[in-house]
Amino acid sequence: MDLKLKHEIDELLYLALENEASAAHIERLNALLSSDAEIQQYAGDYYFVTAALRKTNAIPFASFDMINEVDEQYNLLMELAREENTAPVLELPREPRETKPIENVQKIHVNRSARKINHISLTVAISSLAALFILIAYLQTVPPREAVAVLADAIDAQWQNASEEVESGRLFYNTDGPLLLKSGLIEIEFNYGARVVIEGPCEFMCKAANLIYLDYGRLYARVPEKATGFTVDTRNARIVDLGTEFGVKENIDETTELHVVKGRTTLLAGQDKQKTAFDVVQGQARQVSLKGQSVKHISLKENVFVQQINSETGMIRKARKIDLADITGGGNGFGTGCRNIGLDPVVGKLADISDLDTNRKADNAYRRVNTNPFIDGVFVPNGRTDQIISSRGHVFSECPVTCGNFFTEISSAPSIIYDSEIVLGDVNYSRSESGFLFIHANLGITYDLNAIRSQLAGVKLDRFQSTIGISDASPRQCNADFWILVDGQVRYRKVNVQQKGIIETVDIELPEDARFLTLVTTDGGDSDSDMVTSMDSDWCLFAEPVLTLE
Repeated sequence: MDLKLKHEIDELLYLALENEASAAHIERLNALLSSDAEIQQYAGDYYFVTAALRKTNAIPFASFDMINEVDEQYNLLMELAREENTAPVLELPREPRETKPIENVQKIHVNRSARKINHISLTVAISSLAALFILIAYLQTVPPREAVAVLADAIDAQWQNASEEVESGRLFYNTDGPLLLKSGLIEIEFNYGARVVIEGPCEFMCKAANLIYLDYGRLYARVPEKATGFTVDTRNARIVDLGTEFGVKENIDETTELHVVKGRTTLLAGQDKQKTAFDVVQGQARQVSLKGQSVKHISLKENVFVQQINSETGMIRKARKIDLADITGGGNGFGTGCRNIGLDPVVGKLADISDLDTNRKADNAYRRVNTNPFIDGVFVPNGRTDQIISSRGHVFSECPVTCGNFFTEISSAPSIIYDSEIVLGDVNYSRSESGFLFIHANLGITYDLNAIRSQLAGVKLDRFQSTIGISDASPRQCNADFWILVDGQVRYRKVNVQQKGIIETVDIELPEDARFLTLVTTDGGDSDSDMVTSMDSDWCLFAEPVLTLE
């Protein structure tokens, strides 16, 4: 390696260690590492020394072939000792000393007696010395006991070998033996910031503040930027995070699966020093064979891993989407709600879907929903007076004048309306597992985004997405308006929709500080007649209404 290249590599490695490397720096470093085995070895040596001198979670390749950081420190000390033993001897010049003659010296004769050896004392001394050597060796190879992670949350967790009940707040130490989670779910937060959800049955060990060993089972890691370098070890592989979310599954046949949902990782496959590095990025998955001798591409299975839990709300999140139809049905957005249930806009409570033969009159008052923390309120829109659409007093200033009637409740996935199944375009939602909202004009509902965020620690709401249209099963001529608002500002409108089965896709970005999302349908401004009202047959659907997560 020439001197100029060595200086460049030193600079890139240093920038990476200090989290100062740009995307271009990282790209250049990866290119160099993949091009030359000598550069890989040099980078490994560089990180070994740095890891020993200074604990840091910013070293993505520290511990290439070491079981943990203590081994690295020990190896460094041994290297320093070898350097000391082989270093050249330096002669120090001696300063001349003045000597004076000694006068009046008298000889004294001392009678020496034979010294007896105390065998007991000798045995004790040898034993003590041996014990000292053993203690020194133990301290060199066994890390000091320290807490490296904490149990952040648990749902129905059952343990096999825990001597006491393992509850939230319990500390995990680097010297703990294997823990076997028989069933249930736990979420662990490591000291460097990574959060890991583990599903039972699973056996694991928290080896360091940025390292977990998975013997079998599955886990999902969410790693913030400050915890880059978080590592998952298995019997035949090592996964090093480079700022990402990923799932790891250690199968019964001792193969390892890596599924990268977001960001990128480095996969080191093999055992001992015979490891091969692979770059695995977002949307990719790999399977490592029994002894790590082969690595093959497999299909990404994002939704098989539990990505986040919240025992207070019962949330078990497997996807990067929150279902607003599930929330409207009394759930938390992840499958705990009910279908075929309505939310009454007059009293703000869940109710059975009411008699569909009755058109009901209501004022346009905004009514809070106290039975569901994720729904702020409901209303029957009418722009004759200011239409309030949130508990903070946001006004829907563009709300049209309506007849002030509503036909049925805001409904979560009703299977039948007027003996008709709910169809939109080519999809029969009555027979589909997909969620949808049946919001027959005139109705409005406001969701509290902050309340939804509260159960998603460290995860950001990104967008609102849905497919909208008027159901093909609507019995007569329709004419309706669709409105979507964020904090009182209209972000989408589609007025005077008079053709059934025509769908539109809605995709709205949600600012980080957005508080309220409001969905509204109005009657299109038709005139009432003796036969029908202006809202007749306005079977408005929000199909698969979801909040996506960043």
